[in-house]
Amino acid sequence: MRATASEWLNTNVEPIAQAITARTFAEHPDLQQKYGERGRRKCEEDTVYHLHYLSEAIANNRKQMFIDYVGWAKIMLYSRGIDPASLGDNLESMAHVLRLKSPRNFKSTFAEFIRSASAQLPKLPDTLPSFIDPINPLSELADSYLKSLLLLNRDDAISLVLQRLEMGLAIQDLFKHVIYPVQREVGRLWQENQITVLQEHYCTAATDLLITRLKHKSRGVLRGVAALAVCPDGEEHSLGIKMFSDLLESDGWRVAYIGPKCPIRDVLQHVRYYATDLVAISVATALNLGKTKELIGSIKSLVLEHPPSILIGGAAVNSNPEIWKHLAADGAAADVSEGLEMANRLVARRKSGRTGK
Repeated sequence: MRATASEWLNTNVEPIAQAITARTFAEHPDLQQKYGERGRRKCEEDTVYHLHYLSEAIANNRKQMFIDYVGWAKIMLYSRGIDPASLGDNLESMAHVLRLKSPRNFKSTFAEFIRSASAQLPKLPDTLPSFIDPINPLSELADSYLKSLLLLNRDDAISLVLQRLEMGLAIQDLFKHVIYPVQREVGRLWQENQITVLQEHYCTAATDLLITRLKHKSRGVLRGVAALAVCPDGEEHSLGIKMFSDLLESDGWRVAYIGPKCPIRDVLQHVRYYATDLVAISVATALNLGKTKELIGSIKSLVLEHPPSILIGGAAVNSNPEIWKHLAADGAAADVSEGLEMANRLVARRKSGRTGK
């Protein structure tokens, strides 16, 4: 029932978003005066996103997923001068329109998920603390690295990191205590309207370049284990899986790093024809969880003598700690360091089972 409700909503998202926007502006005439036609169009665009996240939460039976998204939207809109009450009005219109327009057997599901988010909305924060925690052992390096990037000075930022690596900083610690919190902080700064899209993209591109430059430093002695590292089709955020690939290589793995937006057919072709002990999948955006589930299901449907273990990670997984079970993965990791430990455990367990030990 939930899967069918989700499919129905995805199919009808545009007309439903138009109806929600029309009702919101009809119920609150001051919105037209305050934001004009441009604001109305933006409201409709935002409502499309709201509905897609609602659909994904229903498909995965995770109310908290939709609550988390509403919390993210509240901060993003508040930082741009939109009263959180307007988001509440939008949710109320969403519930009203879906009650009128959705098939009878879906109505209670939509109402239940929207009601849970509406009830939490007033309690959700307007701002978030920095992701560069002062107790982080490398917080000073993370701060300096980020400040250089925000000034569009990637050469100084990268040079700073390379100097610390020459002084003995482990790549694993760099990823865990510098790159990961900095990327999360960049996302928070954009969410709170403190940096521009240009700065956000610059920071990500510079960090991508840094990781590429580190590749020759991270190769370990090959030890007969192989991994495929991908993002599901549609997922564009690939820094996490790129870092994880480097960490695997430093541990002696042979890694085929594919990166973002990998079609299912290509993953299946690789797993069929190349010995693969582990498929590592990174999903940052909750909207791509459905595609992740489809990808995992497709891999597991292959008839293979030695099927690979499947490990997932990324922001969408971290926000939903038990989602890996629903997706039918073999495990989930909160960060790249935990991922490395889990990858070795999964493959050791798999090989032990294969040999009967």
